[in-house]
Amino acid sequence: MTAPRGPARPAKTKGRAKARRAAGTPRTPPASEAGSVALSGSLAGIAPVARARAALDALRREAERLRGGAVHLDVESMSDPEIRRANRRFLGHDFATDVVSFSLSEPGDPVLHGALAVSRDTARREAARRGHAPYHEWMLYVVHGTLHLLGHDDRAPAARRRMRRAESEILVALGLPPVFGRPARAAVAAGRGRASERRGTDEEAS
Repeated sequence: MTAPRGPARPAKTKGRAKARRAAGTPRTPPASEAGSVALSGSLAGIAPVARARAALDALRREAERLRGGAVHLDVESMSDPEIRRANRRFLGHDFATDVVSFSLSEPGDPVLHGALAVSRDTARREAARRGHAPYHEWMLYVVHGTLHLLGHDDRAPAARRRMRRAESEILVALGLPPVFGRPARAAVAAGRGRASERRGTDEEAS
């Protein structure tokens, strides 16, 4: 996981066993338990809770298809100060980020149990900057964190490209746009301005 520079990018995180001791972190489900989703925290400015729950359940099913086994996702929507505290406490990184993922399962467990901390503040801020819905940005972070739980990494360029493709494929499967890679609204506006200036110059020259 790295501190955001310029456009915020989903965090590169690995699960930590000590996250089990976090206040409010649920127990690991028994092996006989089917996959499920839990959602907590405020979604103010993001989406109605029912919509988010339905999308998370669809994501859980997609994760189970990719994994070939049951998946339990515990998603908490946090403010920037809250996710900064979690990031500092469990990963030693003293800054707010967009998503932090924790794998709470042991190798070979039938159920993959993962906890995700997702910043609603960062989602709202980045969505406004890039010109799309906060809900779409927030779901990008959830998908990114889930892919880390499934074993994806984005430190090397080739791995990063594979992860971006996987993010887009999952978002489209969920009926959402492939958010990552869209140009920021300010950059688009600047490009349009430059194009307008060029047209004006051409007209004057003619």
